[in-house]
Amino acid sequence: MNRLAGLPRVALHVRAGVGTAPCLNHLKEVAHVMFQRLREREEGFTLIELLVVIIIIGILAAIAIPTFLRQREKGWDAAAKSALRSAATAQESYATENNGTYTTTEADLVTEGYNASTDVTAITFKAGLAATAYCMQIAHVADTTGSLWHLESGVGSPAEGACP
Repeated sequence: MNRLAGLPRVALHVRAGVGTAPCLNHLKEVAHVMFQRLREREEGFTLIELLVVIIIIGILAAIAIPTFLRQREKGWDAAAKSALRSAATAQESYATENNGTYTTTEADLVTEGYNASTDVTAITFKAGLAATAYCMQIAHVADTTGSLWHLESGVGSPAEGACP
């Protein structure tokens, strides 16, 4: 398709004694017609297309945000479990030096190498256990769901919930 079809033809004739002003006016008219055609052909996004894109972005956000929040909670749980494992190592070290007797204070664990993290709550110990057993529980400071993790002597791995 010829892009110039329908446009007025321009012929430049410069004759002796005749000015070029009429030809320039004709060129301006042709340029004006061309710009009008370009404006008519301008295309953009329709409102429906923009709404579809916004809906798709909303759906993706609805999927991604809960997944992101669950990953944060998993990180908090991992920090609490790590603190319990570190405390269990310090408990065993304390028991080795004290004839198999476990401690019920966090200060004793710190002397055995336990490094308390500011991200987790202080360790609480279950009362009423024999000196040869322990149950410690801990939670992450940022976890607003109130989930606790506990570790019992002889079990070896942290479990969710309070000490039984």
